[in-house]
Amino acid sequence: MRKRSKPVHIYLLGRGIADGVSQMTAEALAAIRKSRLVFDLSGDVRAIRKLHPNVVDLASDYWTGELCDNIYDRLQEMLLDEAKTNGPTISVVVDGHPMVFDDVNWGIVRAGRKRGLNVVALPGISCVDTMMIDLGVDIGDGAQIVHANHLLTHNITLDPHLQTFVFQIGKFGTSFFTRETRANRPGRFTSLVAHLTRFYPPDHVATLIVSGGTRDAVRKRVRLGTLDDARAFLHRHQDDGLTMHIPAYPRAPVNEAFTRAIDDERHLAEIALV
Repeated sequence: MRKRSKPVHIYLLGRGIADGVSQMTAEALAAIRKSRLVFDLSGDVRAIRKLHPNVVDLASDYWTGELCDNIYDRLQEMLLDEAKTNGPTISVVVDGHPMVFDDVNWGIVRAGRKRGLNVVALPGISCVDTMMIDLGVDIGDGAQIVHANHLLTHNITLDPHLQTFVFQIGKFGTSFFTRETRANRPGRFTSLVAHLTRFYPPDHVATLIVSGGTRDAVRKRVRLGTLDDARAFLHRHQDDGLTMHIPAYPRAPVNEAFTRAIDDERHLAEIALV
């Protein structure tokens, strides 16, 4: 006799980076169909409403101008309370991958387990996936992914010989992520430049990019030392998922003996049965 599967209280789903739902997986689409209620935080509620008759748009609950942690906590509690009070199944749809830089969903996973809820996150396409194509880079070569604010709050040491993705760079210097502003003041990014140029030379060229998915990516190349000069571009795209990609600073192999050994069949015979 088969053991009955536990009902899913909350599905956490990603819509991908492209407009619409073309990048959603078949698994995620099936989860939406199984849900009694769908909450949209993806920025394209019209597309989600074509998939399900009962969709709640959370845009106005998110874009309040408050401190981001206050917004995240309130949304998390609202969604957990809905699932706990009214039962399974609800889905939460966000842009990108549901668990990449998404504090609301991670809060739901952790708090949901403590409350006895079955929370299931399904993989989605993130901006890291699409940026590799847009930029022509491979994170398999090694990469660092950091939040712009965390670079300074945690005084993060970067390895300049690895490529770096700096997320939320347009929001640098504040936790009021949803507060509307008219422009960036000169000098907003000066402290970030000072931190980055501890590890990279000031003339090292980085790319500010809004990954396009199936569209042409929006991008601007800048020298790290003059990042503040791009503050108008940074402001214009601050709510578009803007990321900065810093390419690795090249270096030659430093462990020459190991470099030779990994291409030597005799060495293989020394470390493994062949």
